[in-house]
Amino acid sequence: VIRSLLPKFQGYEVKTEGYSFMVAFSDSIQGAKFCLAVQESLTQCEWSEPILRACSAPDGHSGTAVPQFDSVWRGLRVRMGMHMGSTLCQQDPLTGRMD
Repeated sequence: VIRSLLPKFQGYEVKTEGYSFMVAFSDSIQGAKFCLAVQESLTQCEWSEPILRACSAPDGHSGTAVPQFDSVWRGLRVRMGMHMGSTLCQQDPLTGRMD
């Protein structure tokens, strides 16, 4: 999901560290739109039954009367954060991209 949505928001993967992704965007609006799109896409994924049965991955509901807008989360939950500001850019020797 994450990698597939990056091009839509003019973003690219800088690097991964463990289970974390570092991605970059041309501006903060694109980054925020990307984060929202990832979270919304995760609710639509076809998660396996073991993941859906996990105690940390139940369906969450908002309590609205409209079913298509009721699911707040479904499946794995992903924490996302954003940082904005001036950068010190260096070329990554492995990827050739800016880090």
